[in-house]
Amino acid sequence: MKRFLRSFLLLVVVLGVLIIPAVMVCAATTQTVHVHPSTLTQQDSYTDIASWHFVINQIDQADQPATIHVIWSNGYSTDVPMTQSENKMAHYTIAADSNTWGALVTDATAEVPGDWKGNFNLSDISRGTPPVPELAAGALLGIGLVGVGAYIFIKRRKAVTTG
Repeated sequence: MKRFLRSFLLLVVVLGVLIIPAVMVCAATTQTVHVHPSTLTQQDSYTDIASWHFVINQIDQADQPATIHVIWSNGYSTDVPMTQSENKMAHYTIAADSNTWGALVTDATAEVPGDWKGNFNLSDISRGTPPVPELAAGALLGIGLVGVGAYIFIKRRKAVTTG
């Protein structure tokens, strides 16, 4: 019985020494990858970019990053969530706003599996008009409401004094 117990314990130790490191190596090693710089040149001659569309290809859906990190020429940076996932391609699209209008993407990064061999590209851009700042739109609405209120007040006052 002691011999069996020793053999069993030896087997457990040997398997533990062999299996645990193998599992640790296989467990989620990742790498940070950068967008291919050559794909950024398509935006070089434009200052009216309305949106940027990035793709990561040759990546299993289970491994597709939920976000990518994008950096612009004015120093602004943000995380962009995945907008579409199809087969082995992840899509990320961000619209220009007051932080990014007139700036160019200088880099983008993503966390992918350590053995990934695909491409990370700025797929395309769209051009457009500057976004309306949220504050300005709200201020215009407020000014409009004040103007309508003043108009109604003046009309009522005229009606009371002339009637």
